[in-house]
Amino acid sequence: MKFLKYCFSLIAVCTILLSCSNTTSQQQQILSTQPETLSPNKNWWYARFVINWPENESPHWYIDVLLADKVIRPVLLQNREQIKLWRFHRRAGRKWGHIFSFIFYANPKVAMKVYSEIGQNPLLFNLLDNGVVERYTTEDLTVLKRPNIEDTSDEHWNEIIQKSWPYYIMGVSEMWLDMINLLVTFNQEKQEPVLEHYLHIQEAITERRLMNY
Repeated sequence: MKFLKYCFSLIAVCTILLSCSNTTSQQQQILSTQPETLSPNKNWWYARFVINWPENESPHWYIDVLLADKVIRPVLLQNREQIKLWRFHRRAGRKWGHIFSFIFYANPKVAMKVYSEIGQNPLLFNLLDNGVVERYTTEDLTVLKRPNIEDTSDEHWNEIIQKSWPYYIMGVSEMWLDMINLLVTFNQEKQEPVLEHYLHIQEAITERRLMNY
């Protein structure tokens, strides 16, 4: 009987681990990287979230809003002094899917910490487990592919614009994130499900109904 209980417990644990495999495997990869082997130089890094997008439906943009507020904002608050530049990127197309990206400029040690904190977020585990977010992906911390400020700007732009645009778009992203936070704060007494709440916030921002939600 004890053996059977042990087997059932083991199966339950395996089920939980498998349901969180998207983040757990990435966590193991991140944590297996030795900090002393990482370059001290800065680089642009991507944390990407592939969001479930059913056929015959519009992209669920409100999931971007939820991820920005509840997953990325805490990480920014914790690591803001170590992240020189950052921004959000949102896109959806049937060829590549619906992808929400947090892009930031920092050294690999900071990137490892950021990736780890994102991967440990309980809400992200829940969204992955329920299929709302299909995947959370990170990058190889030992390879510096974008070390220059302009490396994520459009290569067809003037060099001056390439170098200055990351500062501009960070301000735009910060304004968007602050609007989300203010709407959440102003409406924190509303009793509605989390996804519905962030759907209304997305609608309020998109339709400029900021004072009516």
